[in-house]
Amino acid sequence: MNKSPFILSISIVIVSFSWKKDREVDLQKYFDEFGVKGSFVLYDLQEEQYTRYNPERCRKKFSPSSTFIIPNTLIVLEEGVMKDETSIIKWDGIKRPIKPWNQDLTLADALRTSCEPCNTKLADKVGLETYREYLKKLDYGNHKVSIHTDDPFYNEERKNAFWLIGDLKISQEGQIDFLKKLYQLKLPVSKKAMKITKNIFIDEKTDTYVLNGKTGWTNAALDGIDVGWYVGYIEIGTHVYFFATNIGSKDPKDSFARARKEITMNILKGLEII
Repeated sequence: MNKSPFILSISIVIVSFSWKKDREVDLQKYFDEFGVKGSFVLYDLQEEQYTRYNPERCRKKFSPSSTFIIPNTLIVLEEGVMKDETSIIKWDGIKRPIKPWNQDLTLADALRTSCEPCNTKLADKVGLETYREYLKKLDYGNHKVSIHTDDPFYNEERKNAFWLIGDLKISQEGQIDFLKKLYQLKLPVSKKAMKITKNIFIDEKTDTYVLNGKTGWTNAALDGIDVGWYVGYIEIGTHVYFFATNIGSKDPKDSFARARKEITMNILKGLEII
């Protein structure tokens, strides 16, 4: 039976309306300021609208580096490796270049300081097979946990650090999908684990917004390109925006580390979100 013209016209309107909701914007000046290539995705939860710069790159998968500490926190809580955000990870006594790591740290502090030895220690307790199951369960990235033992940065401490020197990859689109489920408490783990994780990756609180964010940096090794991340979400009253910024450079400047967050904040200001 043929559809009536009325039904057909409604269908066309709906498809047309949905297509118009996503938008592409030119944000190159924000990346040029720091001399990096990059891409940006914003998702407005209330309007169900994506805003993208360099959309093709937004769908490309990269190593999550330290942004993986967010799902890793969920996993170690769910597995009972850590009880809550106050659980202590004992310092092994080895002095490292990043001073905050040279002490006992709580799980919360380990996330906020991107403590690599803390997370590799936790990874050894969880085990690769358990991680493989969780990555599928959480639908995080490409679900791979294999390690690049030929990576110049490989060592015994990193033998299970698949998010740093392994085949695990995730796109900016994938980061936002994961963060949306975390924010809405819709991941297939306990609400307790999700609530604790959400609380401890708060990056800033002001009178006007609450910013949850996590940086990441993959050092150039096998492909010659350094990749930086800043992912998270910002709550402004009852409005929530999810974001994922990714930058890359073959010759990163001293500003590369701060560029990840500063580019994001400059874009949020430029889009008149904050």
